[in-house]
Amino acid sequence: MKQTTKKTQKKHKNLHAKYRVFGLLFLLMFFSACATSAPKLPITPPIQSEAELLWDSFFASKKTQKNMRPYTLSGSIRLGYANDTHRVTYILWSNGTLPLRLDIQAGIGVSVAKIEETKKTLLVYLPQEKKAFQMKGASSISALLALGMPMPISFLDLSHLLRGNFAHAFGGIRLNNIDLNAGSSTEEKYNFHFETKKIFGSIRLNALALPVECNINNEWKIFIEYDENKVPYKVKLSSLFEDYKAILLVKDTKITDTYADKKLKLILPQGTKLVVN
Repeated sequence: MKQTTKKTQKKHKNLHAKYRVFGLLFLLMFFSACATSAPKLPITPPIQSEAELLWDSFFASKKTQKNMRPYTLSGSIRLGYANDTHRVTYILWSNGTLPLRLDIQAGIGVSVAKIEETKKTLLVYLPQEKKAFQMKGASSISALLALGMPMPISFLDLSHLLRGNFAHAFGGIRLNNIDLNAGSSTEEKYNFHFETKKIFGSIRLNALALPVECNINNEWKIFIEYDENKVPYKVKLSSLFEDYKAILLVKDTKITDTYADKKLKLILPQGTKLVVN
């Protein structure tokens, strides 16, 4: 019995050795075939290729848009905390770039703030308080700071965003990476993480390469809805730290004749207390 067992074990060892040899030969043949045959799959997965094309389309639309003409933009803003919101109307006008003027009203003829943004300063006049604030470095000042929302976007950038001129609203973007998980609805596609000299965040594009959701500095979220002409009609700004938000509705946008310098200049009434920062 012992002799038979030894023979059987020796036979099993020989079989295992043969199988190992056959296994190694099979692996060598398999990898050799893979190395010599042309790859049948694309270098990047289809979903990534689609995302990259979407981003390219977004940048192409940015380059071809020509919204640097004189315009007026009007609508309403509802802002505040969940149980304490206020509604105001606004009218914004410019020759397409700075200087820019903005008037905010709480009712017909009831002015809340008059604002002038130039390349060097931001001037905010509060008629009811007969006080004005002048701040240097307008492009780095929050557009909604005067309204209680220190969001890192200037009035000029906000006007570009409201008019769908993303070439300037999201200027100087450098793409970091792409999140290939599609959004919660069929209209939302991929999330593109970016950074600029001033901010960082992400932009989610829809199937038409239009931004529908933005994250800025992990502090603010922007949601954009479009009308049938693919132009923004609703922009929602939400704080990620507080239950504070602003909803901007675009009522009317018009291309106008060039504004004279005096139409873009904010003249403070006599007796106005000016605070310079």
